Amino acid sequence: MRSRWGSSVWTGLGALFVALCLLPSPSKAQVTSVDTPLSSEQYSETLEVTVVEVPVRVLVKGEPVAGLTREDFEIYDQGALQEITAFESQVLARVESPTSTSEPLETQAAGRRLLVLFDFSSTRRLYLARSLKAVRKMVSSQLHPLDRVAIATYGQYSGLTLLIGFTNQPEELTAALDLVGAILEADRKAQSSIIEELNQLRFGETHGAVDSSVRVFQRLAEELGATAALALVKPVVGVAVPTTGGAEIPRVGEQGGPIGAYKREVRWVQIAAQKPVDLAPQFAGGPDLSNLRAMSRSLAELFTLLREIKGEKQFVLLSEGFDNRLLSDALGLGYLQEMLRGIRNSGWTVFAVDVKGIPEARQRGYSADSLLYLAKETGGDLQENFNDLSQATARVLRRTGASYVLSFQPRDLEWNGKYHEIEVRLTRPLRRAQIFHRPGYYAPEPTRDRLLSEWRVDAAEMVLTAEEVEELQVATLAEPLAIEEGRWRVPVVVDLPWEDLSPERKRSRHKSALEIQAFAVDENWKVQGFFASGFQLDLGELEEHLGNGGVRFLGELSLPPGDYQLRILVRNLRSGEISVSTTRLSVPDATALAPHVGPPLFVDDSRQWLMVTDPSTASVGSADLLVAGEDRFMPLVSPVLLTGAMASILVPAQTPEGLRIGVEARVVTNDGVPVEVRDIQWHRPLQAGLDGAQWIPATLSTAGLDAGDYRLEVTASWGATSPPQSRTTDFTVED
Repeated sequence: MRSRWGSSVWTGLGALFVALCLLPSPSKAQVTSVDTPLSSEQYSETLEVTVVEVPVRVLVKGEPVAGLTREDFEIYDQGALQEITAFESQVLARVESPTSTSEPLETQAAGRRLLVLFDFSSTRRLYLARSLKAVRKMVSSQLHPLDRVAIATYGQYSGLTLLIGFTNQPEELTAALDLVGAILEADRKAQSSIIEELNQLRFGETHGAVDSSVRVFQRLAEELGATAALALVKPVVGVAVPTTGGAEIPRVGEQGGPIGAYKREVRWVQIAAQKPVDLAPQFAGGPDLSNLRAMSRSLAELFTLLREIKGEKQFVLLSEGFDNRLLSDALGLGYLQEMLRGIRNSGWTVFAVDVKGIPEARQRGYSADSLLYLAKETGGDLQENFNDLSQATARVLRRTGASYVLSFQPRDLEWNGKYHEIEVRLTRPLRRAQIFHRPGYYAPEPTRDRLLSEWRVDAAEMVLTAEEVEELQVATLAEPLAIEEGRWRVPVVVDLPWEDLSPERKRSRHKSALEIQAFAVDENWKVQGFFASGFQLDLGELEEHLGNGGVRFLGELSLPPGDYQLRILVRNLRSGEISVSTTRLSVPDATALAPHVGPPLFVDDSRQWLMVTDPSTASVGSADLLVAGEDRFMPLVSPVLLTGAMASILVPAQTPEGLRIGVEARVVTNDGVPVEVRDIQWHRPLQAGLDGAQWIPATLSTAGLDAGDYRLEVTASWGATSPPQSRTTDFTVED
């Protein structure tokens, strides 16, 4: 048996490489639940339970009624009385000088969440300026300290832009409103300056692309909630890379080859404006279905994104309204229903403000009937006939000063997307009482029929729980290998076996589209690193090459030292099947000068797997972590060896200048009992892709080993100056 690494045997190495222990990877994604919950208590619900939340306001003579309890309400779904499983109430006294609070969004459900939208697509400049003046007064003197406000704009050509997420920091809200003013004046220079100021307030100083992306992610989690931040991560298109020992497939990497981009189905809202926004107030004379269609879909996606936000959720729409003819047009009404579906199912209430104020004689403009329709269909109000729009915002805040949220779990609810009418009643008479609530909700769509935006939010919810999903048989390998500027480079390898891909051939004309996302969550429940990739596979072209293997995906994380739970999400976009798994990851607190050894990696020479790489990672260029000598190799994620085979092994190590490393290895059973191995040989070191890094190659013969599970244990020593270090990797021997 000849070694892949040649015949020269070696026992010492002086090189610079950083590595640490590999967490055992379960075979075929049989990932067991972790010992402790992944997330905080608020994410403890399982996703199979559908909970319907119904915001309710009770008014008498236009004033809110406070002090009601669960026993004062009844709720009916399609005429059937439901059990109220959860009840919340809040009373917000008005204050003149609100003070800010820095508590994270998820931990502070009290107070209102107000999303203020300036509609540039159907509102004239005069009324937009009037709206801006009113909102400035609202955020400066009308809010309660617990309220949080988000500022957004919608333009016919620029789409939906969220200038800032939910905050009550006065300087941030002032800057966001200044940006609206600069957009109104079409002052691009002022826009750029304000955006820079706003991003500095929100994100602070960042160092490098990785730190910047993580900081933006963490701030979006604070502003919009962790679910929304995860759902907003956009996948990049994975690319196939040539790998020694990998499958040789024609046309891989070429335009139109078997690996490529899939068509994105989501028009994403712009979240953090990084450049001037081209918004021009316009006023169209006839019904504009294309604008209504785009606006409805964008808002439906935004409210789907924001469905997990806690507390009283109010959408303040500042607009002249839409053409009244749209309410009698079947297509236009359908677009409004699409918007309402997203708003209702996410628990938001529309408070529309007709910014025209008191109509003047012969005034040309849109009817407010469309605004009234949106408000009533969600349990909200229309504020009209106010020339001073700050009076309209004050009225909205006063009428929502006391509110209730009733929750129930529908019994035997079918996931068919059908509309359910609901009714809320008082159990005892209250003279002249008016009850405001949304009139219904939509049952969830079957998983396969959901929009990609809904899938992303569903998937984000799964990532934020300790739930494990095994609809796809996926295996994961993650290992800290090299340290740069205080952060460790951690390659993450995910196996997608062909047996899970091949059923798609008959369903989707030989095509399969996949997304892979990884999130490293620290002990404080903060995401410290992530990546996301997506790609389409031509299964017809790949079958003859990958029939006994599959696709092996390589991504990379950059993480500071600490203990993490690595949540891996793999989703088949055609079938809707997913895998969600957890791997524990320990990243050492070490410097580039300390001696280290990593666990042995078994090398795959089977030529049955194709490597696909996230192109945003450094591991597609000269700094490829999985390069040994002149070859890019593929590690076995779940090593399975045949009896009598010769396995190739690579061990990462770091040895400071002036020290010599000695290595030895042994094979033990899972119970720690040593097993005699006929042949383990060490070879001369190979240069790694990172400057100064090297691998220690070895070969292991499985001759004489019975079929079963084993552990390879490698011990490295550097003399008396440093204690020895041992690392292990599990493997299986089969006949």
